[in-house]
Amino acid sequence: MKGERVYTDLPSTEGHEDPLLSSDVASNSTNEEESWSRTKDWGSRRPAVSSYTDIREYWWLITAGMLGVIIGLQLVIWHEIKTQSCDNIVQVGSDYNGRTPIFGTEIVKWNADPEFTPLNATEFLKPEVQAKWESLYPAGAGFVGPDASVYNSTSVTHQIHCVYIMGKIFSAVLTGSPDMPEANDYEAHFLHCVDYMRQAAMCAGDLAIEPRGENGQPGQVNLENAFNGLHVCKDYDEVKSYLTEQVKDGLRNILPLDD
Repeated sequence: MKGERVYTDLPSTEGHEDPLLSSDVASNSTNEEESWSRTKDWGSRRPAVSSYTDIREYWWLITAGMLGVIIGLQLVIWHEIKTQSCDNIVQVGSDYNGRTPIFGTEIVKWNADPEFTPLNATEFLKPEVQAKWESLYPAGAGFVGPDASVYNSTSVTHQIHCVYIMGKIFSAVLTGSPDMPEANDYEAHFLHCVDYMRQAAMCAGDLAIEPRGENGQPGQVNLENAFNGLHVCKDYDEVKSYLTEQVKDGLRNILPLDD
């Protein structure tokens, strides 16, 4: 049996892995996982890149919109400030509630006027001087309403009244005239007006510069003394016209000059 070959069964490989095959399979599996992982990462990143690209494409539109909003807010704020400023403007010498108009102003050089203040006490008591002072009042001045009713006066005419009454009381005392305002209590009236005019001067706070004398010497007291300053004044014609309309419409009482 010299030429016969003997065949034997090889050991079964079931349950055993080929090292080379296992290595290839593991490598392929790892590559597939890495590829899948990269695919997932790329897929998850693509929307962010797309959104960023969209923003870059429309950045000018977004910027323009934001600028429009900012400008709109600024206009609203400016309008509110302007409105409040106009509503809150109260001209010096106006009623505190702001209901009186804003009057025009003018630069005025004061001048002595002997028709209002003659340098003679007897002359001051004449009717024509009183008429001159009354010309400063609005038409229709006088108390309107039942006796003992509550009423309001107006400061500017009260001030004019006080200055005139002080001059009249002074002239009557100096000349011994019987034409004495409030003969039984003129002293209190006079001193009331002194204090009232003190506060009126403080309220107006007129800062006009008035040249006085020469070389630091006081000026001589005369008709022209201290009338060299230029003052910023309300247009008194406007004030007088306004008060005339107020009296006409029954909105104000203007007490008589010599009340």
